[in-house]
Amino acid sequence: MNFKLEGTSKFSVALQFSRNGVSEVKDFKRFTVVLSALTLVAVHLLPTYSAVSAEPTTSLVTCVNLQSGKERVSKTGTCLPTQGTAKWRLVQSDTALVAGVGSKQIIVCSNKNSWVSDYRLIRDNCAKHQVESLYSRSPLLPTVPVIANVLAYSDQSASITLSQDSSTNPDAPVAYYTITSSRGDIQKIYSWSDLKLVINGLQALTTYTFTVSATSVDGTSSVSVPSQSVTTNAYVPPAPIARAVSTAQVSFASSESASAAIPVGVTSVSVSSNALGNPNMSFASQGTPLSASIRTIDNPVGAGSTPFTVSRTTKIVDISIPGITGNATVCLDASPSAKLWHYVGGAWVDITTTRTSTQVCGITSSFSPFVSEDQLPLPAFTLSSSTESKRVNAKATGFTSNSTGGAISSYSISATPSGMRFNTSTGALTGTPTTIATATNYTITAINLTGSATRTFSLTVTAPDVSATSCADGGVCYVGDRGPGGGIVFYVASGNFTSVGSTCNTLCSYLEAAPSTWRSGSIADDLTYGWSNLQFPWTGQDTTTVSTQGPSSNYVRPGYATERLNWQIGQGFNNTRLMKVDGATSAAQAAVLAYGGAGSLTTGQWFIPSANELNELCKYARGQETGELTVQCDNTGTLKSTANAGTDLGGFMSAYYWSSTEGNWEDASIVYQTFGGGRQSSALKVGWQLPIRPIRAF
Repeated sequence: MNFKLEGTSKFSVALQFSRNGVSEVKDFKRFTVVLSALTLVAVHLLPTYSAVSAEPTTSLVTCVNLQSGKERVSKTGTCLPTQGTAKWRLVQSDTALVAGVGSKQIIVCSNKNSWVSDYRLIRDNCAKHQVESLYSRSPLLPTVPVIANVLAYSDQSASITLSQDSSTNPDAPVAYYTITSSRGDIQKIYSWSDLKLVINGLQALTTYTFTVSATSVDGTSSVSVPSQSVTTNAYVPPAPIARAVSTAQVSFASSESASAAIPVGVTSVSVSSNALGNPNMSFASQGTPLSASIRTIDNPVGAGSTPFTVSRTTKIVDISIPGITGNATVCLDASPSAKLWHYVGGAWVDITTTRTSTQVCGITSSFSPFVSEDQLPLPAFTLSSSTESKRVNAKATGFTSNSTGGAISSYSISATPSGMRFNTSTGALTGTPTTIATATNYTITAINLTGSATRTFSLTVTAPDVSATSCADGGVCYVGDRGPGGGIVFYVASGNFTSVGSTCNTLCSYLEAAPSTWRSGSIADDLTYGWSNLQFPWTGQDTTTVSTQGPSSNYVRPGYATERLNWQIGQGFNNTRLMKVDGATSAAQAAVLAYGGAGSLTTGQWFIPSANELNELCKYARGQETGELTVQCDNTGTLKSTANAGTDLGGFMSAYYWSSTEGNWEDASIVYQTFGGGRQSSALKVGWQLPIRPIRAF
C-alpha cells in the first residue's frame, strides 16, 4: 500500500492495493487519512470547539505524590495534605532564564485559543497544537529544623515545638516532618503548617531525646540537633473518692453554653442538661471557688481528624474549669457501648474506665474538650432475592440490599459475575451475565464501625439455544439464541420498534445476524464489498431529523449534528433499499439482498445494519452486553472470529464494517465502525472495500 500527501489542508491520496496479483490504484479527494495498526482508512473525525484564551498564568502550583514522584498541575492552587507542593513562576524572557541558572524548570503544555477545553499538562515537549510555557523555581532543600521546646505527657506522648524559620524555601514548602526518638520511635507529621508536633506511643517513665527533619518535594533536610531530654510520666490512678463529700447541683436548660460557680470545699459537681446528656463531674477538694463552663461544640480539631465518626449520635462537649488540680471523673448518660475521648497533647485519647447500662465514665486531668461516642449497632441486611437462574447474555434481576440494623458504611461481594456490576454503596447487583456457569454462591458483606454481616446469593447462568429449532417457536428469544432466519439473535428490545419493510413492520422485537456461513454455506470470515460506484447523488435517507438514541460518543464532524433518524434501530432495512440510486451499482447491497437465510424465508428480508444497529452488532461480536443503546462498543471482550469461535456464531473480522447509514455531510460519506476497537467514523462511499454482515428484524 503506497500513499502520497500533497499540501497541508487539502491533499490527494493515492492508494495502491494488490489483490490476486493485480495492482489497483485509486485516487480519493478531500478526506483525512487515519493510520492504525490494522487498517488505513479515510475519516472525518475532528472535534468541534469554540475559541478561548490560552494565555499562560504567571504563577503555577504543582502537587507531587511523595511516594511515586508523579507530579501534576493543581487546578485549585492547593494540594492534599499528604502531597508535596511546588510553586513555579513563568519564565517570560531569555534574560530571566539565564538568571535562573541552578533553578528547576518545567515545560507546561496548554491549549491554544481555538480549543474550548482548559488544560495544563507537564511535558518534555509540546505538540504543535499546544502552547508551551516555561516555569522555574528554587530547588533549595528545607533548612534544618530547630527544636525550641519539648514537653512529655502522662499519656505516653510528647509535644515538640519548632522555631519559626523564615529561610525555608518558599517555592517548595515543607510537606511533612519526621520525628525520631533516641529509642528508635519514628513518626511522620503532615500538619506542616503547625510548628507544634506530637509523637505518640512512647513508654512511661522513659527518658527520650528527639531529632526532626523536614521533607519537601525536592528532598529531606539534614537532621536537627537533638532536643533536650525529657522523661515521660507514669500513669497515676485517681484517688478513691471519699463517701462523705460535699456536693453541688448545677442544672441547665438545653442551651449550648452555660456556667456556674462552684463553692470552696465542694468535691463533687453534678451537671444536668438536655443538650449535654446529663454529664456529671467529680474531683478532689479545691482551695478556691471554681467556675465551670459547659457547651456543645463542633469537632474542635477539624473534620476527619478524630479516631471516631462525628455524626448525630456523637456529642462533642467542651468543659472548662480554670484552677482545677488533680484528676477528675467525668460521666455521661449514654449507651453501654459508648466511649469517652479526651483531646490532649495534640491527640485524641480514649479515657473510658467504667460503663453501666445507662452511663459511661472516664478519668482525666483536664476538661477541654471530651467526647461521648455512641457506637453504631452491628449491621444487618436482607437481599431482595437469594437465588436466580438466567440465560447467558439476558439481563438478570440481581438483587438489592435493605439494611435492618446499624447504618452500613459499605458493601463488598466475594466475586462479581462476569458482565454484572456490584454497587459498594447500595449493595445492589445488576447487569447481564455473559459467562455460562452452574449454580454459584456469592457472599455479600456489609460493614460499619462496629462490625460486619453477610448474606449469600446464588446465580445460575444457562447456555443459549442454538439448536436448529428457532427460539421464536417458543415465543421468547434471548441474545445468543438461534433466530428464525437461521442467524443469531444479538439484540433484544425492551419494547417494540419499527422496521418498515420487514415482516414484523411496527411490531419488531429482535435483530438477528446472519451466521458465518451466510456467503457460501461454509464457516468463513466476512468478505469486503464496495458501498457504491457513485459518490453522488444522495440516497434520500432521512439525514435531517435529529436523533439522540445512540451513544453520546458517536462520530462527530465539525459543523454538523451527530446523529440523525437514519442512524436508529429499525432504519437499516430502509437505508439498504435506498443504497442503489439511479445509475449506480452497490456490490454490498446486492450481496445482502441475494441472501435468503434459513427456513421458509426468501431473499429480500436481510439488510445492512444502520449505525446504531451496527454498534449493537459490534458489542455482540466482542462478547459485550447489548441492549443499552447509549453504550458504545469498545475493545473489551474477545472477538468472535472464525479462529476462536469454531462455529457459525463467529466469522467477524477485527476490521471496519460498513453500515447502511449515510451521513448528513456535504460529501455524503458513510458511517462505518471498527470491530477491533468499537470506534465509529465515516468514509467516502466510492472506492472503499469493507466487510458487511447481513441482519434482519423479527
